[in-house]
Amino acid sequence: MKRQGKTAGLLVCCLLCISTLFSCNGEVSSGKETSNADAAYAYYAVFEKLYSDDAGLNGGQYLAVDFEESMLENKNIFIALMQRFCAEHNYILLLDTFDGLEEKGYIKDLYFEDGLYISFDDTTLTSEKLVTAAKKWRSALGAIGFTFTVKKRLDGWQITDEADAWIS
Repeated sequence: MKRQGKTAGLLVCCLLCISTLFSCNGEVSSGKETSNADAAYAYYAVFEKLYSDDAGLNGGQYLAVDFEESMLENKNIFIALMQRFCAEHNYILLLDTFDGLEEKGYIKDLYFEDGLYISFDDTTLTSEKLVTAAKKWRSALGAIGFTFTVKKRLDGWQITDEADAWIS
């Protein structure tokens, strides 16, 4: 009988430990804030801003997007938005990292001769806010970047701050 009491006690203890791993909404905490599909529009707002800045970097056949450091979990909506953009602007969409593009021969000697590389390095993503260091890169001497804060408003996602601007 004592053994059953110890087993039951251990079981209760284990259940309590497991329950502490869960947040109040029942999701397991991963250290990264979870995102909803709507957040894809925040990334697209950042992309549009980057694309419109320093238009001399735009061009080529390929538009590469790197989500390696992004917190967006479901990228399907963003990919659909980018596919539409690419179709309208005669680009072929590539989803890859900088290293992957180098390995495949798209980027040679720190130059993306026939394309443009966009990346996102997020610090915050919630259902209401995105903070990301994003860059547009064509070469070691042709790139721009900002830290963007994008907030959800009644009429959609809007960039509310651009900080840490750099250009090469």
